[in-house]
Amino acid sequence: MWAGVTKAGYTVAQELPILPVVFAVPAILVAVPPWQGRSETPTGEIDR
Repeated sequence: MWAGVTKAGYTVAQELPILPVVFAVPAILVAVPPWQGRSETPTGEIDR
């Protein structure tokens, strides 16, 4: 946001709608549990 306002000449009001997108993508990636998609243990047994 700082670069857009100071270097590119955008106003803060023009940059504010982008701010949630910048934080939402990493937040969604962190919210997905690391075990999603895993159905087997390293030994090949079904993890229940």
